[in-house]
Amino acid sequence: MMIWLLAGAMLLVATGCICYLLLVPANRNNLSAGQSAERMNTTLYREYVSELERQYPAENEADRRQLLVEAQRQLLMDEQQGGARQVLEKQGSTLLIFVSAVLMVLAVVLYAHLGAMADVQIRDLLEDQTPGADAVLRSALLQRLEQKEDSYYYWLLLARLELNNDHPEQAVTAYRKAHKLSPQDAGTTAELAQALFVQAGHQLTREVERLVAEALKLDLNNTMALELAGIAASSRGDYQSAITFWQRAVELETTGSPNALVLKAGIARLQALLNNGTQGVDNGVENKEAGENIESNEKVLLALRIELAEQVRDSLIDKPDSTLFVYVREWQGPPVPLVAQRFTVADLPVEVSFTDAMSLSAGRKLSTVNQLEVIARISDSGNIVATTGDIEGRLGPLSLVDKTSYSLIIDQRLP
Repeated sequence: MMIWLLAGAMLLVATGCICYLLLVPANRNNLSAGQSAERMNTTLYREYVSELERQYPAENEADRRQLLVEAQRQLLMDEQQGGARQVLEKQGSTLLIFVSAVLMVLAVVLYAHLGAMADVQIRDLLEDQTPGADAVLRSALLQRLEQKEDSYYYWLLLARLELNNDHPEQAVTAYRKAHKLSPQDAGTTAELAQALFVQAGHQLTREVERLVAEALKLDLNNTMALELAGIAASSRGDYQSAITFWQRAVELETTGSPNALVLKAGIARLQALLNNGTQGVDNGVENKEAGENIESNEKVLLALRIELAEQVRDSLIDKPDSTLFVYVREWQGPPVPLVAQRFTVADLPVEVSFTDAMSLSAGRKLSTVNQLEVIARISDSGNIVATTGDIEGRLGPLSLVDKTSYSLIIDQRLP
C-alpha cells in the first residue's frame, strides 16, 4: 500500500509542476500585456488631447469638447475590455486547475473499479500474519471472485485457505473450480484429491484414486500424488508398491522436512511388515489386520505422556491445528531423529509410544542407543526446524535400561 501512496504523491507533484509551468508564465505575460496596453491607451489619449488643443482655437470650443468626450469614452471602453479579458483569462486558469483535479479523481475511481486495487489488497493480506487475517482474506477472495469468476489463481488460494482452516467441503468446491479452469495442472489435481480424501474422513474413494492416477500421469514427480498413491497401495496390502511410491516422494522432499520424516516412518513400518512375512496374503483386509497385529506385538521401548504447562496453554487456545512434533534422538549425538511422530495441539495431552519398527534409519534404532533425548515442539509454521516463537519441552538424558515410561511437559517458548 505504501508504494501506491508514494505513486499518488508523485502524481500530485507532477500535476502541480505542469499547472505551474502552464499558469504562472501565462499570468505574468497577461499581466504585463495588460499593463502595457493601459499605458499605451493613456499615452495616446494625452497625445490626442494635445492635438485637439492645437487644432481647435477657443472659438471652436464646442467642437473640441465633443471630440474630447468621444476620446474619453473610447479610453474607458478600452480599459473595460482589457479588464474583461483579464477576468476571462483568470477564469480559464481556474478551469484548467478544476479539470486537472477532476481527471485525477476520475483516474483513481476508474482504477479502483477496473484496475488491480483489489488484487493489491489481497497481496497485502497474504503477507498479514495477525489473528483474524484469514477471515479478511477469505472475504476479499470471495468478493474478487464475484468480479473475476475465471481466476484460477484466486480459486486455488481460496481452496488452500479453506483446507488449512479445516473446511474441507468449501475447499473441495473451490478446488473443483480451479481444476475446471486448469485440468492439465498436476498440482491442482493432486490437491483436489487430497481435499476429497480429507472430506471423506481420510478414506480413499474411487474419485480420489482416479485423480491420483491422473495427477501422476501428468507429473510423475508430484509428491502429494505419490503420498496418496502410497496410501492407496498400502490399503490394498501392496506394501512394496507403497514403499516405492513413498521412497520416491522422500527423494523429492527437502531433507529433514516433516513430510520426509513421516514418510520414512511409514516406510519403516511397511518394511517391518514385509520382513515379518505379511506380503502375499490374498485378502487386503486380512493383510492389514495381520500387519496391525504384528506391529502391536513390537516391544514398546519408550512410552511418553506429553502435556502443556499452564503458562503456555492460554496462548494456544486459538491454535488447535498447530503442529506438534515429537522426536527422539541420541543424547549429545547427531541432530537427526531416530524416531518421530506428528500430532496437533488439539491432541494434547497425548500418549506416545516408540518401537524399533518406527526407526527412521535401519542402521540406527532406539535399542542400539545408550542415552536418548526427547523433544516435543509446537510449530505454527509446521516446520520441524526450530524457529523463534516455537514452544517446546525437552527430556534427557534417558536410559531405556532403567525405565521406559516418562512424562514430558511443554513449557518453554524459543526466543
